[in-house]
Amino acid sequence: MPLNSVQLLVKSTLDGLQFPITEQGTLTAYIAPPNPDNIDGPIVHIWGGVSDEKRRTMTRPVGNKSISYEIDLWIYFAEELDDSLSDSLFPVILDTIALKLRTMTMPLTITDPNTGVSSNIVSIGEDMKTDYAPARTNTNQSFMIYMARMVLDIDEWVTG
Repeated sequence: MPLNSVQLLVKSTLDGLQFPITEQGTLTAYIAPPNPDNIDGPIVHIWGGVSDEKRRTMTRPVGNKSISYEIDLWIYFAEELDDSLSDSLFPVILDTIALKLRTMTMPLTITDPNTGVSSNIVSIGEDMKTDYAPARTNTNQSFMIYMARMVLDIDEWVTG
């Protein structure tokens, strides 16, 4: 199914992403949402968001359809309250994620591992929006928790 394979593509692209500031660690990507109160390093939760499917050519079974997605990336990071790099750590995480997505090679053929359905990704990262929420402290007030929502536009072509 296209949505499943698109989410898995974004997850595999971002999981293990290295950041330029060593203490940030590596990004852990999830589709099923993790508990943001138990953060150990930067995480991203990938959610299908909104999709718009349209027939582009001939009728079934050989015609092409386009599917445009707005995939939500919920990005979380926790850091100690007295971190000397606190002004830069989370913005650098957001910038690194955006750079990785906007520099992916296109077009890209993907196949859903559960259904075998193949499709072509023709655009990722051409349009992105980021909503960077104010930081909050965790329950024992020893860490700042940062959160942002990045909306990633993805265009896919499917036959059928």
